[in-house]
Amino acid sequence: MNKKSSYAELKEEAWLANKEIPERNLAMYTWGNVSAFDARRGVFAIKPSGV
Repeated sequence: MNKKSSYAELKEEAWLANKEIPERNLAMYTWGNVSAFDARRGVFAIKPSGV
């Protein structure tokens, strides 16, 4: 069984949330971004601006 790492899951969370920005008309073009934070491990998954 191939299980995703918890960091891969965190990155996917951030990616899915960023996809919602234009779908919800929260920002224009590539403006705005969403990051995900895992407080237990103290790590972030951050989308670079303009991507």
